[in-house]
Amino acid sequence: MSKKSQVDGAIGDLAARARLSDITLSAIADAAGVSLPTVRKIVGGKNGLPAYMAGLGVRPSIEDVETPERLRAAAKQVFAAHGYDRASLDDIAAAAGMTKGAVYHHFDSKAELFWALAEERLARQMAVADAATAETASWDEPTLQKVLSDVVQGAATDQDWARLHFEILSRTRDPDARKHFLKQERFILKRLTEMVSAAQKRGDARNDVAPEAIALTIAAVGERLLQYDMLKVTEPDMGTLLPDMVKVLMGGAGPSEDP
Repeated sequence: MSKKSQVDGAIGDLAARARLSDITLSAIADAAGVSLPTVRKIVGGKNGLPAYMAGLGVRPSIEDVETPERLRAAAKQVFAAHGYDRASLDDIAAAAGMTKGAVYHHFDSKAELFWALAEERLARQMAVADAATAETASWDEPTLQKVLSDVVQGAATDQDWARLHFEILSRTRDPDARKHFLKQERFILKRLTEMVSAAQKRGDARNDVAPEAIALTIAAVGERLLQYDMLKVTEPDMGTLLPDMVKVLMGGAGPSEDP
Protein backbone atom coordinates (compact mmCIF):
# COMPACT_ATOMS: atom_id res chain seq x y z
CA MET A 1 0.00 0.00 0.00
CA SER A 2 1.36 3.44 -0.92
CA LYS A 3 1.85 6.10 1.69
CA LYS A 4 -0.87 8.17 0.01
CA SER A 5 -3.30 5.29 0.35
CA GLN A 6 -2.33 4.94 4.00
CA VAL A 7 -2.96 8.64 4.58
CA ASP A 8 -6.29 8.55 2.72
CA GLY A 9 -7.39 5.52 4.70
CA ALA A 10 -6.41 7.17 7.99
CA ILE A 11 -8.38 10.29 7.11
CA GLY A 12 -11.42 8.17 6.30
CA ASP A 13 -11.14 6.25 9.56
CA LEU A 14 -10.70 9.42 11.62
CA ALA A 15 -13.63 11.10 9.86
CA ALA A 16 -15.89 8.20 10.84
CA ARG A 17 -15.20 8.56 14.56
CA ALA A 18 -13.83 12.05 15.21
CA ARG A 19 -14.83 15.65 14.72
CA LEU A 20 -13.17 17.46 11.85
CA SER A 21 -11.52 19.80 14.35
CA ASP A 22 -9.76 16.79 15.91
CA ILE A 23 -8.41 15.50 12.59
CA THR A 24 -5.01 17.14 12.76
CA LEU A 25 -1.93 16.39 10.68
CA SER A 26 -0.37 14.70 13.71
CA ALA A 27 -3.45 12.53 14.25
CA ILE A 28 -3.40 11.50 10.59
CA ALA A 29 0.30 10.66 10.76
CA ASP A 30 -0.22 8.50 13.85
CA ALA A 31 -3.21 6.70 12.36
CA ALA A 32 -1.48 6.12 9.02
CA GLY A 33 1.84 5.07 10.53
CA VAL A 34 3.79 7.60 8.47
CA SER A 35 5.82 10.66 9.32
CA LEU A 36 4.33 14.12 9.83
CA PRO A 37 6.37 15.60 6.92
CA THR A 38 4.91 12.88 4.67
CA VAL A 39 1.36 13.88 5.64
CA ARG A 40 2.16 17.56 5.06
CA LYS A 41 3.51 16.77 1.60
CA ILE A 42 0.50 14.66 0.60
CA VAL A 43 -2.33 16.89 1.87
CA GLY A 44 -0.65 20.27 1.28
CA GLY A 45 -0.13 21.23 4.91
CA LYS A 46 -2.72 22.35 7.44
CA ASN A 47 -4.23 24.94 5.11
CA GLY A 48 -4.62 22.39 2.37
CA LEU A 49 -6.23 19.72 4.57
CA PRO A 50 -9.89 20.88 4.27
CA ALA A 51 -9.72 20.89 0.45
CA TYR A 52 -7.95 17.53 0.42
CA MET A 53 -10.60 16.01 2.68
CA ALA A 54 -13.33 17.47 0.51
CA GLY A 55 -11.71 15.76 -2.46
CA LEU A 56 -11.97 12.46 -0.60
CA GLY A 57 -15.66 13.10 0.08
CA VAL A 58 -15.12 13.73 3.80
CA ARG A 59 -17.41 16.43 5.12
CA PRO A 60 -17.67 17.99 8.57
CA SER A 61 -20.57 17.18 10.87
CA ILE A 62 -22.95 19.90 12.08
CA GLU A 63 -20.95 20.18 15.28
CA ASP A 64 -17.75 20.72 13.28
CA VAL A 65 -19.29 23.58 11.31
CA GLU A 66 -20.01 25.30 14.63
CA THR A 67 -16.52 24.70 16.04
CA PRO A 68 -14.97 28.09 15.07
CA GLU A 69 -17.97 29.86 16.60
CA ARG A 70 -17.58 27.87 19.82
CA LEU A 71 -13.89 28.72 19.94
CA ARG A 72 -14.57 32.43 19.44
CA ALA A 73 -17.22 32.39 22.17
CA ALA A 74 -14.82 30.67 24.57
CA ALA A 75 -11.97 33.01 23.62
CA LYS A 76 -14.17 36.04 24.24
CA GLN A 77 -14.84 34.86 27.78
CA VAL A 78 -11.20 34.01 28.48
CA PHE A 79 -9.78 37.23 27.02
CA ALA A 80 -12.38 39.30 28.88
CA ALA A 81 -11.66 37.54 32.17
CA HIS A 82 -7.86 37.36 32.04
CA GLY A 83 -6.70 39.82 29.38
CA TYR A 84 -4.72 38.95 26.29
CA ASP A 85 -1.32 38.41 27.91
CA ARG A 86 -2.54 36.09 30.69
CA ALA A 87 -4.92 34.09 28.49
CA SER A 88 -3.62 30.87 26.97
CA LEU A 89 -4.80 28.56 24.23
CA ASP A 90 -5.07 25.83 26.86
CA ASP A 91 -7.57 28.02 28.76
CA ILE A 92 -9.54 28.68 25.58
CA ALA A 93 -9.59 25.01 24.58
CA ALA A 94 -10.80 24.04 28.05
CA ALA A 95 -13.53 26.70 28.00
CA ALA A 96 -14.70 25.41 24.61
CA GLY A 97 -14.55 21.78 25.74
CA MET A 98 -12.00 20.93 23.05
CA THR A 99 -8.39 19.92 22.70
CA LYS A 100 -5.60 22.38 22.04
CA GLY A 101 -5.08 20.62 18.72
CA ALA A 102 -8.64 21.50 17.76
CA VAL A 103 -7.86 25.16 18.36
CA TYR A 104 -4.80 24.98 16.12
CA HIS A 105 -6.89 23.33 13.43
CA HIS A 106 -8.84 26.57 13.01
CA PHE A 107 -6.46 29.27 14.26
CA ASP A 108 -2.69 29.42 13.87
CA SER A 109 -2.10 31.29 17.11
CA LYS A 110 -3.62 33.12 20.05
CA ALA A 111 -3.10 36.38 18.15
CA GLU A 112 -5.07 35.13 15.14
CA LEU A 113 -7.96 34.11 17.40
CA PHE A 114 -7.86 37.47 19.17
CA TRP A 115 -8.04 39.38 15.88
CA ALA A 116 -10.85 37.13 14.67
CA LEU A 117 -12.79 38.33 17.72
CA ALA A 118 -11.82 41.93 16.99
CA GLU A 119 -13.21 41.56 13.48
CA GLU A 120 -16.39 39.99 14.84
CA ARG A 121 -16.84 42.92 17.22
CA LEU A 122 -16.25 45.34 14.34
CA ALA A 123 -18.96 43.58 12.33
CA ARG A 124 -21.36 43.94 15.27
CA GLN A 125 -20.55 47.64 15.61
CA MET A 126 -21.00 48.14 11.87
CA ALA A 127 -24.41 46.49 12.04
CA VAL A 128 -25.49 48.79 14.90
CA ALA A 129 -24.22 51.89 13.09
CA ASP A 130 -25.87 50.88 9.80
CA ALA A 131 -29.17 50.16 11.56
CA ALA A 132 -29.12 53.55 13.28
CA THR A 133 -28.37 55.30 9.98
CA ALA A 134 -31.03 53.37 8.06
CA GLU A 135 -33.77 53.85 10.65
CA THR A 136 -33.16 57.55 11.24
CA ALA A 137 -35.79 59.71 9.57
CA SER A 138 -35.22 62.81 11.70
CA TRP A 139 -32.66 64.37 14.02
CA ASP A 140 -34.37 64.50 17.38
CA GLU A 141 -33.97 63.46 21.01
CA PRO A 142 -35.46 59.94 20.56
CA THR A 143 -33.03 59.28 17.68
CA LEU A 144 -29.94 60.36 19.60
CA GLN A 145 -31.15 58.54 22.70
CA LYS A 146 -31.46 55.34 20.65
CA VAL A 147 -27.90 55.68 19.33
CA LEU A 148 -26.46 56.12 22.84
CA SER A 149 -28.81 53.56 24.33
CA ASP A 150 -27.52 50.94 21.88
CA VAL A 151 -24.02 51.51 23.32
CA VAL A 152 -25.15 51.19 26.95
CA GLN A 153 -27.52 48.27 26.39
CA GLY A 154 -24.90 46.40 24.39
CA ALA A 155 -22.43 46.69 27.27
CA ALA A 156 -25.04 45.70 29.86
CA THR A 157 -26.25 42.70 27.85
CA ASP A 158 -22.80 41.28 27.15
CA GLN A 159 -20.06 42.78 29.29
CA ASP A 160 -17.48 40.44 27.76
CA TRP A 161 -17.73 42.46 24.55
CA ALA A 162 -17.27 45.70 26.48
CA ARG A 163 -14.19 44.32 28.23
CA LEU A 164 -12.85 43.06 24.91
CA HIS A 165 -13.25 46.57 23.49
CA PHE A 166 -10.96 47.98 26.15
CA GLU A 167 -8.57 45.04 25.86
CA ILE A 168 -8.12 45.90 22.18
CA LEU A 169 -7.68 49.57 23.08
CA SER A 170 -5.02 48.71 25.67
CA ARG A 171 -2.97 46.99 22.96
CA THR A 172 -2.97 49.80 20.41
CA ARG A 173 0.78 50.28 20.82
CA ASP A 174 0.95 47.15 18.68
CA PRO A 175 0.59 48.05 14.96
CA ASP A 176 -1.93 45.25 14.29
CA ALA A 177 -4.05 46.27 17.28
CA ARG A 178 -3.98 49.90 16.21
CA LYS A 179 -5.01 48.95 12.68
CA HIS A 180 -8.02 46.96 13.88
CA PHE A 181 -9.12 49.56 16.39
CA LEU A 182 -8.81 52.45 13.92
CA LYS A 183 -10.82 50.52 11.33
CA GLN A 184 -13.65 50.12 13.83
CA GLU A 185 -13.65 53.67 15.19
CA ARG A 186 -13.32 55.34 11.80
CA PHE A 187 -16.26 53.37 10.45
CA ILE A 188 -18.47 54.36 13.37
CA LEU A 189 -17.44 58.01 13.07
CA LYS A 190 -18.12 57.92 9.32
CA ARG A 191 -21.64 56.57 9.85
CA LEU A 192 -22.42 59.15 12.54
CA THR A 193 -21.11 61.94 10.30
CA GLU A 194 -23.36 60.75 7.46
CA MET A 195 -26.34 60.77 9.82
CA VAL A 196 -25.58 64.29 11.05
CA SER A 197 -24.91 65.59 7.54
CA ALA A 198 -28.28 64.27 6.34
CA ALA A 199 -29.96 65.94 9.33
CA GLN A 200 -28.26 69.26 8.47
CA LYS A 201 -29.54 69.08 4.89
CA ARG A 202 -33.08 68.53 6.21
CA GLY A 203 -32.72 71.44 8.60
CA ASP A 204 -32.95 69.19 11.64
CA ALA A 205 -29.44 69.99 12.91
CA ARG A 206 -27.49 73.22 13.13
CA ASN A 207 -25.47 73.85 9.99
CA ASP A 208 -23.03 76.44 11.32
CA VAL A 209 -20.63 73.73 12.51
CA ALA A 210 -19.01 70.84 10.67
CA PRO A 211 -20.97 67.56 10.80
CA GLU A 212 -17.74 65.85 11.85
CA ALA A 213 -17.65 67.99 15.01
CA ILE A 214 -21.13 66.90 16.08
CA ALA A 215 -20.43 63.28 15.18
CA LEU A 216 -17.17 63.30 17.11
CA THR A 217 -18.93 64.70 20.17
CA ILE A 218 -21.52 61.93 20.06
CA ALA A 219 -18.84 59.27 19.52
CA ALA A 220 -16.78 60.60 22.42
CA VAL A 221 -19.80 60.56 24.74
CA GLY A 222 -20.64 57.02 23.60
CA GLU A 223 -17.11 55.82 24.32
CA ARG A 224 -17.16 57.27 27.83
CA LEU A 225 -20.65 55.88 28.43
CA LEU A 226 -19.35 52.43 27.56
CA GLN A 227 -16.58 52.75 30.12
CA TYR A 228 -18.74 54.27 32.86
CA ASP A 229 -21.53 51.73 32.43
CA MET A 230 -19.08 48.82 32.57
CA LEU A 231 -17.53 50.19 35.78
CA LYS A 232 -20.92 51.23 37.22
CA VAL A 233 -19.58 54.71 37.94
CA THR A 234 -22.95 56.42 38.34
CA GLU A 235 -25.99 55.87 40.50
CA PRO A 236 -28.67 55.65 39.11
CA ASP A 237 -27.51 53.74 36.06
CA MET A 238 -26.85 55.22 32.64
CA GLY A 239 -30.20 54.16 31.22
CA THR A 240 -31.99 56.40 33.72
CA LEU A 241 -29.75 59.37 32.97
CA LEU A 242 -29.76 59.07 29.19
CA PRO A 243 -32.82 61.27 28.48
CA ASP A 244 -31.30 64.21 30.37
CA MET A 245 -27.90 63.66 28.76
CA VAL A 246 -29.52 63.77 25.34
CA LYS A 247 -31.24 67.05 26.20
CA VAL A 248 -27.84 68.54 27.03
CA LEU A 249 -26.37 67.33 23.75
CA MET A 250 -29.36 68.47 21.70
CA GLY A 251 -29.07 71.90 23.22
CA GLY A 252 -25.81 72.32 21.34
CA ALA A 253 -26.53 70.18 18.29
CA GLY A 254 -30.09 71.29 17.55
CA PRO A 255 -31.15 73.59 14.70
CA SER A 256 -29.48 76.99 14.58
CA GLU A 257 -31.69 79.97 15.48
CA ASP A 258 -30.10 82.11 12.77
CA PRO A 259 -31.89 82.12 9.40
